[in-house]
Amino acid sequence: MLGPLDLVMLFAQAQAAPAPQAPSGNPLVNLLPLLPMLPIFYLVLIRPQQQAAKKLRATVDALKPRDKVITNMGLYGTVVSIDKAADKVVLRVDDDNKMRLTFSRGSIARVVEAAE
Repeated sequence: MLGPLDLVMLFAQAQAAPAPQAPSGNPLVNLLPLLPMLPIFYLVLIRPQQQAAKKLRATVDALKPRDKVITNMGLYGTVVSIDKAADKVVLRVDDDNKMRLTFSRGSIARVVEAAE
């Protein structure tokens, strides 16, 4: 009959690592399954982000006075003036007190309502 120590030794021998095998074939073959992932990665992640950035740039370039916008901070306002050379937009955020704030054009997140 085997004792507990003998069982542990048998288990350890059964778990021994197999002898290392010599590498065979071309290692570049192992990279073949990764090649289709590159276009998928581009189409799923990079391309939609580029299109959204392009659309936002076009929206900010088309800003005009009286457009209602939202800034990146979530502030709603109405465009009063735009200075493209200085990259500034002046927004009216309070109709009662005529409060105006100056932002960079890049801080505009989207146009809520375009002026006619």
